[in-house]
Amino acid sequence: MAAAARIKRIVMQKVDALDERQRAALARLEAADLAMVREDGTISVFPGAAAEEDLEPPERQLVYLLMGYEQPEPDLPWVVKRAGIVGGRAAIAGTRTPVWRIVYWLRTGMSRRELRMQTGLGDEQIDQALRYAEIPRYAAEIERDVFDNVDRFEHDGVRSR
Repeated sequence: MAAAARIKRIVMQKVDALDERQRAALARLEAADLAMVREDGTISVFPGAAAEEDLEPPERQLVYLLMGYEQPEPDLPWVVKRAGIVGGRAAIAGTRTPVWRIVYWLRTGMSRRELRMQTGLGDEQIDQALRYAEIPRYAAEIERDVFDNVDRFEHDGVRSR
């Protein structure tokens, strides 16, 4: 499939707003068919780019910038926040899987294997979610998210084991 056919998200970011390092990262993303620059200089990025495991840090940072992600912890690149995605809560980049759900499922007896099968996440993504939840400044946030969501989550029948 051609890159243009795969790209669905148009980002209202112009190439001329990028610095030299970001332009180099953009060139590598274009070579991997994860982004393209339109004739008017507007950048389009493939929505699945955030879930690509092989991105180098500069490319990942550019994808996050273009897609409107906030990366709370630089050493946990899979954990991001974005307004409008899972209520702006911490989630795994490129997915709609919130950190609180990973924590809750493992806490209530789901095995890592079951979690991987249920969500399609890899071990590194799960590990980063758990590390995020253990950071003192985020622990209360995750506990509050579990408390606020678990009743609705369980009663909506979302969790099937």
